Amino acid sequence: MWGTKNYFFVSLAEFVEQVARIALFAVLIYFVFPLGNKGVLAGVSMTLGCFVSMSFMIIVYFAMKRKLSNPRGHYKEVVTSALPITGVRTATSLIQPLIAVLFPFMLVLSGHTTEQAMSLYGIAMGMALPLLFLPSTIVGAMSFTLIPDLSVSVAQKNNIQIVQKIRSNVFFATLISVLFIPFYIGAGNEICTFLYDNALAGVYLRRSAIIMLPLGLSNITSSILNALNLEVKSFVHNIIGGGVLILCIISLSWLMGVDALILGFLLCMTITTLLNIIMIKKQTKMSLGILKPLFLMLCFVTLSAVLCRFLCGVLCNCVGMFWGLAISCISCVASFVVLCWTFKLLDVVGLLCRFLPKKLKKSE
Repeated sequence: MWGTKNYFFVSLAEFVEQVARIALFAVLIYFVFPLGNKGVLAGVSMTLGCFVSMSFMIIVYFAMKRKLSNPRGHYKEVVTSALPITGVRTATSLIQPLIAVLFPFMLVLSGHTTEQAMSLYGIAMGMALPLLFLPSTIVGAMSFTLIPDLSVSVAQKNNIQIVQKIRSNVFFATLISVLFIPFYIGAGNEICTFLYDNALAGVYLRRSAIIMLPLGLSNITSSILNALNLEVKSFVHNIIGGGVLILCIISLSWLMGVDALILGFLLCMTITTLLNIIMIKKQTKMSLGILKPLFLMLCFVTLSAVLCRFLCGVLCNCVGMFWGLAISCISCVASFVVLCWTFKLLDVVGLLCRFLPKKLKKSE
């Protein structure tokens, strides 16, 4: 479905899986095994959710009158392409429990109690850092549609389309990733106080906000390498970045505490992104042309963050936390977009004209 660009059913399958997990967990915990182990029931519901999603896709596949083919002759091609991508996913899954053990252990060695170490880890990894993945939902959707689309251009050896698609996706991934940074820097304390009633999480959120830029670029450039049949290179780059993260935790946690974890993630994503960009330029012989726009966007981030900090400090005391955050968010995002439009980084009018005529035609 993904390869033939049936994105609706692929996305619907993801939605069905999440709904099934929640619904099955509710049924199990309230009606079937109300006295059972809650953790086990959660695990069972996640497993059953995967089976529901799988069954849904099988039904859709055959309902669209598709057939199964003999895979003979395609094993090597599929395995060669799939192994590096699977390796990245597996490494990502393995590194999370490794950090969960290693980072608190290093904090304990530096003088923290076990309770303090686990509390700091929970605040950083459970409260602050997950908010950094908000732009990745949009960048991830771009990556999702980019790979089949770019793969077709690569197969057709259409160099003009390859260059256009790579540059446009990298630019918009940069824009989306940077868009959230001024709000997190300017209102990080208030955001985490509102969400978690924990100001320390807000401190970590402000310090780690810049990670969203290399995180988004790492996602999109890794997808570009996969589409260019450079999955092994993408795998190696991610492994190098992960190694730097672990090295930071081991060598700096005793000195910097949670900041070592933040620095590790920043260096991990930055190094992965730089290696990806170098490989893309080497493979395509093209320049991404991202340095000047990136420099201007980071300057705009500073101005928008100052505006957000000022508005948040005033409004949260006057109109309440929720409305203060909402107005501050809208204002800093709007100021960032206006600055990008003023300096011709973003064609707002062109984007509006692209969608408005369709709606007008429908209304007529």
